[in-house]
Amino acid sequence: MVGADAGGGVVVDIKKLACFCLVYETRSFAQAAEELFFSRQAVGKMMKNAEAEWGVTLFERDHAGVRPTAQADAIYPLAKHIGELYDGILAVADQGSRGEPVLRVAVARGVSNTLPQRVFLDFAQKNPDIKVDIAIVDAIECEAMVADGRRDIALAVAPVESRGLRFMSLLREPLYLYGSRALLDETGAICAGTRLFLLDRNFKLDRLLLEERRPFMEELVIEDGLDSYDRIVEMVKAGAGMCVGPACYLPLSEDGSMFRSPIESERYRWEIGLLMGVDPEPTDEARLFAAHVTALSLWQ
Repeated sequence: MVGADAGGGVVVDIKKLACFCLVYETRSFAQAAEELFFSRQAVGKMMKNAEAEWGVTLFERDHAGVRPTAQADAIYPLAKHIGELYDGILAVADQGSRGEPVLRVAVARGVSNTLPQRVFLDFAQKNPDIKVDIAIVDAIECEAMVADGRRDIALAVAPVESRGLRFMSLLREPLYLYGSRALLDETGAICAGTRLFLLDRNFKLDRLLLEERRPFMEELVIEDGLDSYDRIVEMVKAGAGMCVGPACYLPLSEDGSMFRSPIESERYRWEIGLLMGVDPEPTDEARLFAAHVTALSLWQ
């Protein structure tokens, strides 16, 4: 990630920094590759090169996925800070550039699994003069990024609580309970003491589930405060517990070892939509993108 140039100066490889941070945050080489639009092999090679350059082991790999080492834990906040500084430099440069229009979009990770790639490809083809900057983040971050102006618009998850934001619903689907069949007893009931992983009790969607206290939850142990849904999915696939998500979120395994059960509730639904600011008004680029997305037939 850091090397020396011919003149003895320090060179920072921003791509490696971004790659390391994403693997650390998602606990998944595959997810990091998808968000960076790299191949899985390219991400693996980058991390091997980083480990060789630093002389450290960043990640341990086992059947449950990717686990950061203590060295990675120490490096991550520094790498994240450098990345944020670089993003700040780019933002200042954009302001002083020729005025090239930029659309800054935040996409919640669960939502990104629902959207076909053509949502952005078609928009770029129709508006070649607009640069599209996409950030795929945990659903809990989307609202804050639009509220504080870091993003012009977001494809986010309802409900939205911040004032000064407008949510345009696009799709409302049932949510499912996911888990390994090994967590069911001989009658098909969930074994007492099984863990239910939630991202955060303060996340609106998870809070609704806790408020409803569905019957299946009576014998479960609630665990929240985990750092990302991708980490939760890894743990569920490894048989460590269960989670809740939309139909697109956690594909069932081909060997039939996973199950999914719908949660019957009109109130507790997977609702995704466009999130924009009201004051200040959305940018022209955000309005164009909103019109493009709402016109798509995939919401019918």
